[in-house]
Amino acid sequence: MRQGAKIMGLCGGYQMMGQKIHDPDGLEGPNQSIDGLGLLDIETVLEPKKTVKFSDGVETTTQEEVSGYEIHLGQSNGADCTRPMVAFADGRRDGAISPTGQAMGCYMHGLFARDGFRSAWLEVATGQGSELAFDQVVEQALDQLADHLEQHLDLDAIGRIAGLD
Repeated sequence: MRQGAKIMGLCGGYQMMGQKIHDPDGLEGPNQSIDGLGLLDIETVLEPKKTVKFSDGVETTTQEEVSGYEIHLGQSNGADCTRPMVAFADGRRDGAISPTGQAMGCYMHGLFARDGFRSAWLEVATGQGSELAFDQVVEQALDQLADHLEQHLDLDAIGRIAGLD
């Protein structure tokens, strides 16, 4: 980050970017607090209740739509949370952005699957966007895999063994 680089942490990476991670119930090992990387002014407290929720929103620095799964075990709070990374459609906020904008993070998995966000974020971070059409690439890969399996496996026999006939 000394040379203007951007860094983003998602989920556990986001938690590690903070000042401290507290595990009062010993969910991830001994009951302790550990130092984070100090890139964001946040602290995380791990909690027994795990959040798993599909959500839609807007990434606040690019104003691009994002969607994905919030998956986390704990809550992160601190001064940098006043600059949230994601504004959800239901009004909630998630994540944090450093005062310089160089470090950011959130709990949403799958952000980079959205072509608009990925290209906009890469443009800001590197000066070069992306022309990758994620859904198209995934569909092509799945089609190639299906063709390969069909060519090299006896799918009828597998179906009979699995009771699918």
